[in-house]
Amino acid sequence: MGKRKTISNLVQILIMTLALSGFYSVSYAQSVAPDADTAVDVQSDVESLKANLDDAEGGFANSGKELAQARTDLVIKTEENRATVSKLNSEIKNLNAQQLRNTNETARLTANIVKLSNEIKKTESYHAQVQAKAEIVKAKLTDTKASYDQSMANRQKAVADLKVAQAEMQKTSNALKSKQRDLKLALSKESSSAIALKKAEVSLKMMQAKASVESKKIDQQIKTVLAKAEQNERKSRIASEKRAQQEALLKQKRQKLSDAKLRLKKSTQRIGSN
Repeated sequence: MGKRKTISNLVQILIMTLALSGFYSVSYAQSVAPDADTAVDVQSDVESLKANLDDAEGGFANSGKELAQARTDLVIKTEENRATVSKLNSEIKNLNAQQLRNTNETARLTANIVKLSNEIKKTESYHAQVQAKAEIVKAKLTDTKASYDQSMANRQKAVADLKVAQAEMQKTSNALKSKQRDLKLALSKESSSAIALKKAEVSLKMMQAKASVESKKIDQQIKTVLAKAEQNERKSRIASEKRAQQEALLKQKRQKLSDAKLRLKKSTQRIGSN
C-alpha cells in the first residue's frame, strides 16, 4: 500500500513538472522582453524543474524496482503459504485418521471390557458353585472321618474284647488242663469210679463246646469289624481323592479369574493412556 502511494505521488509530481515546463515555455515565447534579469529567472526555473523531473524519474524507477521485488516476494510468500496450507491439510487428514483409529480401538477395547466382565461374572458364579460343592464335600469328608474314627474305635474295642476272650480261652484252657490233670489223678486214684469219669468227660466236652462257640463268635465279630473298617477306609480314600480333584479344579478357576482380572486391568490402563 505504501509503495503504491509513493508511485502515485511521483506521477503527480511528473505531471505538475511537465505542466509548469509547458507554461513557462509559452510565457517565454509570448513575452520575450528585453529584461535580462527576467530571462535569467525563467531559465533558472526551467533548469530547476528539469532537475526535479530527473529526480522524479529516478524515484519512479526505484519504485518500479521495489514493486517488482514486492511482486516477487508476494509470489514466494504465496507459494510458502500454499505449502503450509498443504502441510496443514495433510496433518489434519492424518489426525482425523488417527482419531478414527482411536475411536475404533476404543470401541474394540470397550467390547473386550464388556466381554471380560461377563467372563468374570461367569467365573465368579462358577467359583461360588464350586465353593458350595467343596463345602458339601468337606461336610461329607467330616462325616466319613467321624464314621472312620468310630469304626477304628469299634475295631480297637473288638481287639480288646478279643484279647479278653483269648485270656478267657487261655484261662479255660488252663482250667481244662487242670481238669485233665485232675481227671488223670482221679483215674489213677479211682480207676473203678466210672460215674466220676463220665461226669468229668461230660464237663470237659461242655467246656470245649463253649470255648469253641465263643471262639467262633469272636472270630466273626473280628471279621465284621475289619470288613467295615476296610470299607470305611476305602470310602475315606475315595472322598479324599474327590476333594483333591475339587481343590485342583477350584485352584484352576481361581487362576483363570486372576488372569481375567489382570487382562481387564491392562485393557483399562491402555484405554487410560490413549
